[in-house]
Amino acid sequence: MKNIFSKSLFFLALVLMLFSCSNNSGVQYTINIEDSLKDISDQKEIEMTWTKELESVRLVRDVSKYPSVAANVKISPEVMAVSISDNPPVFPLLDGFGSLDVTLISSDLYVFLDNFCDKLKEWQFDESLLDETAIPSVLLFKYDIEQLWQTDVRLLNDTIYGEPFFDSDQIMVPVRLSNEKVYIDFNLYIKQDGDFKLNQIELNRFESD
Repeated sequence: MKNIFSKSLFFLALVLMLFSCSNNSGVQYTINIEDSLKDISDQKEIEMTWTKELESVRLVRDVSKYPSVAANVKISPEVMAVSISDNPPVFPLLDGFGSLDVTLISSDLYVFLDNFCDKLKEWQFDESLLDETAIPSVLLFKYDIEQLWQTDVRLLNDTIYGEPFFDSDQIMVPVRLSNEKVYIDFNLYIKQDGDFKLNQIELNRFESD
């Protein structure tokens, strides 16, 4: 009996000790982990040395619009890549005529071409614009057009210039004269020696209804 009583007291004491340790550990070892991490982070930020911003203006700039993109176009990485690229401009091609890139035609050459073609639309040739070597080709050109077009040729009103080609001492410029019924394609070979002078005219195509 005494042995049983002793064992009962031992187990009771053990239960009370475990209960006591359980309550004490909850109070004794409580740690607020969130506050501790925040303190550590704040301290690290205070101690950290920041470098100067490399693109401070760019970081605050509004990039929702771009000058070369229409306002109604939604900005995307693909649109931005195209809008800021250095690709050369694309010029249209006229079937059977060639490129309409006239960026290499100087203002002085434009004056010469306009003067010559304005006269030609009236079926006249300004001798002051002709080099002496141009006379045979001018006469042949005039004869061919009159044979091909059995009507009043003084009805051409539209003029198109094509991409010029440069040789050592002359320039070749494709030209189209047209109206609603006919068009004439020809090349002007222009001598560049001080003033511009026509060196040769060459008929390429004549089309009519």
